[in-house]
Amino acid sequence: MGNYVIAGVGNYVIENPSDLGNFMIADRQAFQALRSTGNAEIPANLRTLYLGLPGVLAVGYWRRVLASPRGELWFAAHTRAAPEEMRALAEDLQAAVRRTGRPAPDLAKLLQPSP
Repeated sequence: MGNYVIAGVGNYVIENPSDLGNFMIADRQAFQALRSTGNAEIPANLRTLYLGLPGVLAVGYWRRVLASPRGELWFAAHTRAAPEEMRALAEDLQAAVRRTGRPAPDLAKLLQPSP
């Protein structure tokens, strides 16, 4: 698996399976918070991946995708090429989750800006 800086913020890098597990926990918290307020904009495939499957299956899915050429094309290259866009998306996500009133501590930690 390559190194992926998450959302272009902070210093969080997926380097090993435990990092990917932490990423999945944070994502699941965000999806649960958004869904709690009736957010209908979450695509069905992502709802299934993050809310319908056991975490171990979702981690396995992302491990395979990120280790493949698709992971580089779909995620890593774009993240490296557009850090300001990634930062803006991360800030928008955090704001949307905060508006739900539901805690997402792992997401906040994941997207914490670097000093």
